[in-house]
Amino acid sequence: MHYVVNFDKKYEIDPYLDWLNSGECRLPIAQTKAWEIPTSYKVILSLQEDKIDNISDFFECGSLNVVSKRLKNLLESTAVNIEFVPVKLMCGMQNLEFFALHVMRRIKAINETNSIFSGKKYGLVTGIEKLVLNSSLIQNEDLFFLDDAYRVVLIASESVKEKLLAMAITGVQLGEIDQYSDQSRI
Repeated sequence: MHYVVNFDKKYEIDPYLDWLNSGECRLPIAQTKAWEIPTSYKVILSLQEDKIDNISDFFECGSLNVVSKRLKNLLESTAVNIEFVPVKLMCGMQNLEFFALHVMRRIKAINETNSIFSGKKYGLVTGIEKLVLNSSLIQNEDLFFLDDAYRVVLIASESVKEKLLAMAITGVQLGEIDQYSDQSRI
């Protein structure tokens, strides 16, 4: 069984970021193809000091999925085809170590016959009301993005879900595939 990975909005820190410096990184508007940036580039975030308690193991910053070192270690031991771009998160006098998660595995797994969606944009499924995946294409996959969806949809296996729950990883919401809709991401 697989699950949609979403960011838990109660851990949102975007409104509390004072600035973002992405250096030479070219951050994508929509992540439909693999990043074309070297992993040596850094992203620097500055968070208002009184919001340090809002920091979770997993959060979104614009189009980036940012993970703690704890979550990075878990994912490295579980999934393949992932890499991490260093993120320096400054909060007051503290420098916290985080990483932008780059999942390189992309699968065209949407069952267009059984899914309900409004159309396509640039050849990608958009306006998803009900998501159905071709299980034969994903049965041995731990972590991947849907390559045929217009919006970024991250999928995790039962094994990854169990490890996330066992480690009490914060900031992650795991949803049933058939309960996903584009509206649930807003």
